[in-house]
Amino acid sequence: MKKALYMFALTAALAGLALAENAVSDQTSVQRWPWDGKVDIDYTLTSTSGKTTPVFSVKFFCKPESGEPFELTNLEGEGFTGIILGDGAKRTTWDAAAQLGTDVDSKNYQIGVYAEDVTDEATYLTLNLSTYKMTYGTAGPNTASGASSKYAELWFRRVEAGTFVMGSASNETGRTANYEAQHTVTITKTFYVGVFELTEGQYDRINSNTAGTSCMPKGNLYYSDFRGSTYGVTWPNKTDHRVDSTSFFGKLRAKTGYALTFDLPTEAQWEMACRDKGTSDRTTDGFWGSSRWNNGVAFDSNYSGAGDVAWYKGNTSAMQEVGLKGASSIGTYDMHGNALEYTLDWFTENITSYTTDPVGPTSSDYRVLRSGNYGGQGSNIRAANRIRFSPANRNAAITCRVFLLP
Repeated sequence: MKKALYMFALTAALAGLALAENAVSDQTSVQRWPWDGKVDIDYTLTSTSGKTTPVFSVKFFCKPESGEPFELTNLEGEGFTGIILGDGAKRTTWDAAAQLGTDVDSKNYQIGVYAEDVTDEATYLTLNLSTYKMTYGTAGPNTASGASSKYAELWFRRVEAGTFVMGSASNETGRTANYEAQHTVTITKTFYVGVFELTEGQYDRINSNTAGTSCMPKGNLYYSDFRGSTYGVTWPNKTDHRVDSTSFFGKLRAKTGYALTFDLPTEAQWEMACRDKGTSDRTTDGFWGSSRWNNGVAFDSNYSGAGDVAWYKGNTSAMQEVGLKGASSIGTYDMHGNALEYTLDWFTENITSYTTDPVGPTSSDYRVLRSGNYGGQGSNIRAANRIRFSPANRNAAITCRVFLLP
């Protein structure tokens, strides 16, 4: 007969770990019944940063009735990667039998959860594509040609919730008037934008478990390859960001314990990230600028100055490695040109009625692409430029930028 596995909240038995102030409350740990070797750990996280989508660094500890405390592995759900986005009630499942083996039936255990609000230190998040653990920091990635940050990791930059003007001014050169009417949009929850376009190396590691090292944008994929052909194609009728398990995002979520919502961005999130200056301020210009433009160099009618930050028809005839042009104001790359990027939204000409956390129309024949690509004129790679594309088709110059959503 199996011995009961006793689980308790954080107690004096774990106090000797010398942890900082804990953001966890209301913790309970309950073994499943019938017993399947797993323990559900429920707890509440309370933010101290006062920001939307707070970031918590989280660890799970165990103290056996005899012996030293140890950190839990074999986790599922929130906290799997070491990072949790958002406060409130959480659940993490520990596969105790997998970690402890036969010892699981021979001792009693105390479980403790430790979490720290690290929002102010989490300008960047980095997912290691070998361990699928997440780290945080204030410094951006190595952008040198061939850097491992472009194939062995996924880097994300924080974009604070707020309001911006979506679309283009009536005097902006090259605009399509019935696609780009200016209107004010509010995004109520902070999110993280991918620093680079999705690369072949990243895709290979996530999708097929091969050690790809290519830093070129991953093209020739259907919308359904990213999200799936069953649940994944229903956006926005299922705004819970449901995707198919066999899709790219389904596999990425599985590898991270179904703990984080990786997905395509909405069209509004993409443009907000493109325009962001990192100070809750967003530009209304055609581009977000570079050091050269900030020094007063004006565009001509063909946007020839775009070569500072973009691969486009004016300086290349082919796609290029990601991250080799100038960075945006917040440290993203290739949001103008190089490869087109999928968004979640269906396409419609008039988008001015979509103003708060917009998810786009409920149906259409086309999805929205952003960014422009290497074959476009300068006017085609502006922040407001919108391209419609049938999800039944694919193209070598179409990829995505992975977003991390609350």
